[in-house]
Parts: sequence; structure tokens; C-alpha cells
Amino acid sequence: PYKNNLIGFASDGANVMCGRQNSVMSRLKQEIPNIFLIKCICHSSNLCASSACEKLPSELEDFTRNVYNYFSLSPKRVEYYKDFQMFTQTPAHKILHPAQTRWLSLESVVGRLLEQYSALTLFFIDAVANDYNINAENILIKLKDPLTKYFLIFLQFSLPFFNKINREMQSEKPKLQDLHSNITSTFKTILECFIKRDIILKTPIYNINFKDPGNYLPLS
Repeated sequence: PYKNNLIGFASDGANVMCGRQNSVMSRLKQEIPNIFLIKCICHSSNLCASSACEKLPSELEDFTRNVYNYFSLSPKRVEYYKDFQMFTQTPAHKILHPAQTRWLSLESVVGRLLEQYSALTLFFIDAVANDYNINAENILIKLKDPLTKYFLIFLQFSLPFFNKINREMQSEKPKLQDLHSNITSTFKTILECFIKRDIILKTPIYNINFKDPGNYLPLS
């Protein structure tokens, strides 16, 4: 007797599950008006991260894929790259493959690129000089652009906030008693990056107007 026993329903964000018109959620709402409905938190946090990353240059994601693709089809290049890793005393790790649709998966990719940055730069300088390739030249241009590294460092700093929430939600152990404090702590940490400290200390976290420029830290 689900109409009497069902109090909540959660699912992924597909239209057939939670769309406004003729979805599982809309039908449940018609039959159980007070039911609690929620989309997948992990999917929602990925959408938040992806939406935020749209503020970054699109070439940044292209860069991560281009570096991987340059090595993926050539075992010879992979072997030759090991010489540059050894020369720069860089760990002999492989370049990671970015997932097609999820920005959150780029945390490990970004970390690996930053770890390998010096070796990659020397490798592509050599590739352009001795075995000219338009793809190598385009990658080298991005490696030499200081903004590329700055954006990667920013992603390395910011993406773990969202991945931490994802791990909380995907835990196999009961986490209900910890979720509120852990998520509000993460939210507060994000606010501390750009909101004046006295506002954070004096204002309940839910009442902080993070869209008001008057609450922002000075750029300096």
C-alpha cells in the first residue's frame, strides 16, 4: 500500500524520473501530495561543478583531452616521455583520461597534469623542435601560457569540495548523523574564499547573502 507507506522518493535527474510533465515524481506527487521528492545529490553537485566550470575557458578542458590523446595512440611517445620524467625527476605516472561528461572526474586528471607539468613542457618543446606536429605545437602553446597552470591550480583547489560531498553521499556506512555538519562545513569553507570573515562569524550560515558584492573580500 504505497500511498500510505511511501514518504519519500529519490532518483537521478532524468526527465522520465523527475520531469515536470508525466514523470515518476509528478505521478507520485499527484497520488501522495505530501511526499518528499529529491534528485540525486551526486548528479546535482556534478551539474553545479559543470555549470561553474563554464565560467572557465573551454580550451582548458580541450587541453586536458589533447594531452591524453597525444600519448594514447602512440606507445613510442609514451616510452620516449619516460626520459623526460627521469630528467626532471618527475614520478613515472601515466597521463590520465578525462571522462566525457563529468567535470568532477577531472580532479585526478588535473592533479596528474600539474605533477607532470615540467616534464610535459620539455617533452613538447622537443616534439615541436625535432618532430613538428601541429597538435604538439598547440599543446605547447597552452603549456607555456601562465593562465593554463593557474586555472589548473584553481581546479585542483576547488573540485575537491564537490567530490567530498559526493563521497559523503556514496558512503556505504550510515552517514545521516554527519551529513548536515559536513556539508555546512564545506559550504562555509567555500564562503571563506570570497566572503568577509566578520560576516561569516556574525551571520547564520543560511542567512549569508553570497550574491551581494558588498559582502565580498577585496580582490587584493
